[in-house]
Amino acid sequence: MNNYVDRGLIKWMPFDALSGFSSLISDLKHHLLIQPEKILTQDHYDLLNYNLLEALHDNKEVNITYYKHHHYIQTTGIIIKVDPYEKRLLLSTKETISINHVILLEII
Repeated sequence: MNNYVDRGLIKWMPFDALSGFSSLISDLKHHLLIQPEKILTQDHYDLLNYNLLEALHDNKEVNITYYKHHHYIQTTGIIIKVDPYEKRLLLSTKETISINHVILLEII
């Protein structure tokens, strides 16, 4: 078992006082927080489609996890409209979500 724990950005904080290093540290923070987008299988797309159709048919509240600006965002609401041309979902909370970036759609 490895007991090594990385100190993260704490080890770089003394360099923050030097000129030019503050922008380097902020870039490092930004790159550490970036999350890669997951690649879904066909079975996962089929399950998303099934849950989407069931939620639309029965007007049920859903919990949606989607990818936006290098982060995963989770929201809850009722799907009001699916725009097939724009490929967007419109929720009861007035949020619009790109269908291409939906990772998880669960019926509550």
